[in-house]
Amino acid sequence: MHPPDAMTRPAHELEQILTAQLAGYRRLVALLEEKREAVRRADMTAIVRQGEKEHDIVGKLADLDRRRESTLDALLAAGGLDPSQRTIDALARALGADAGERLRRLGADLRDAVESVRTTSSVIRGAVETLHQHVTGILQGVQTMLSRAGVYGQRGRVVGGPDVALSVDVKR
Repeated sequence: MHPPDAMTRPAHELEQILTAQLAGYRRLVALLEEKREAVRRADMTAIVRQGEKEHDIVGKLADLDRRRESTLDALLAAGGLDPSQRTIDALARALGADAGERLRRLGADLRDAVESVRTTSSVIRGAVETLHQHVTGILQGVQTMLSRAGVYGQRGRVVGGPDVALSVDVKR
């Protein structure tokens, strides 16, 4: 079964957009894996570089998402579908067997890719927090060793010593 003629063009455009989004999320997953490796090596230059690439991909995905929304509106209008039926299954039924099955497959693949990005991002966030705590600890230790006045303790914090009674003759 083929989709009604009015739906063919927006359905094809939606399929192209979803395919581009899927490719973008897969690139993002690969980039996040590289970022995780950079965090493991504590390679700050690579982490920053990966972050810039990540920002570019996320921007492109946001543009695709806006296009997807407007194309979806056009598809719903062309098919005379209720706007509340913005689900893959409802659209797949309206589009027919071939186009509907491609849409279902793309939707499932896209959901998997988005979930993979979420999971990998969460792991990296934890690793970055651990790295930050480690570097902060090292810096505090260095500050302690360099503190000649003995004002800073082992944690790099000001240490309150015992009260000392002292008088200074300022008249001379």
